[in-house]
Amino acid sequence: MANSFKKFQKASLAVLAQSNNCQESQDRFRAATSVPELVSAWQHYWGDMIKEVPEQTIAALAEYYPAYRQDINRAGLYFNEAPPFDAFPSIVLIGDKGSVCGDAIATLEITGRHRVFVLGDLPVEVREECSVYVGAERASVNIYNTVRCTMSAGTVTAHDRSTVTGSGNITSHDATTILITGGKLEDNGHYSITAYNDAVVNSFTDRKISICDNAKLNITK
Repeated sequence: MANSFKKFQKASLAVLAQSNNCQESQDRFRAATSVPELVSAWQHYWGDMIKEVPEQTIAALAEYYPAYRQDINRAGLYFNEAPPFDAFPSIVLIGDKGSVCGDAIATLEITGRHRVFVLGDLPVEVREECSVYVGAERASVNIYNTVRCTMSAGTVTAHDRSTVTGSGNITSHDATTILITGGKLEDNGHYSITAYNDAVVNSFTDRKISICDNAKLNITK
């Protein structure tokens, strides 16, 4: 197990080295003596690693998650599985279906106040007060209640009073708030829509829709 930890630590440092890391982050990863300490370091520099080296991050966790699942969960990180109902707010990383813990799941349902990062094609439904980052073209996400979503790629369907900001393929329902900066929005209901850049909005109405820059609004009958 000690050798496995060293391999996990080495793999983590290799992922970190491919991101825009600093000496402080390298020192923190090297100083870790247990899986929870290593995961704590991952969490501290999570934002940069997720956006700069998403595929490498998924690969490292997919390889070592089965062996260290309990320790990683204890540190507040879940991979391709939802935290228990009574779990403290945690980080949930979503990779591809068919990988660790996602092989028998049709759609993963996540509820609570967690931070969810979708970097693969395992379909996800997120509810309550979670925040979601969607950063893969192959991602498919449904959000409900008051979930807040930021996206740079993929497909998101928004329900209830949820919020989506970013670019990609978006479908809105109910009283959602959408700020789209690129891609396409299919509007079936909204509280407000603001479109920027070259985004395209297809809607049944122009009410409470603001079109900026080169964005386009198509009214569908």
